[in-house]
Amino acid sequence: MEVRWDAAVSGSRFWSEQPPVEPPMIAASNHGWIDVRVWPFGILADSRIERPIMLELGDGFTLRDVINGLEARCGAEFLDGMLDGKGELISHCRVFVDGRMIERLEQPVPSGPQADVEIILLVATEGG
Repeated sequence: MEVRWDAAVSGSRFWSEQPPVEPPMIAASNHGWIDVRVWPFGILADSRIERPIMLELGDGFTLRDVINGLEARCGAEFLDGMLDGKGELISHCRVFVDGRMIERLEQPVPSGPQADVEIILLVATEGG
């Protein structure tokens, strides 16, 4: 049986019979700045790192902007195992913004005045 990791998260709508209703997009209120809460999971959830990691990014930010913010806040070693040699996400790293999976680092991320970014780096012992 295959179960997505986010299916077991409290409040997940994964098992609901009705499709989730997309919340309306709200214009950013901080003059083009968005408060971004980054929630690291898996081996990224080190006890030495604050949770959530708070970033302030420009309206229309990309996942690349989140990665750059994490590197500036937590150091390059935080990104070890997350990116390949070309600077792209590795196949066993998943990123969700407000519950939507984002796969491309350059894709603009739609959000309101605040966004939740969940990042999980699965290793063999966590993947099931």
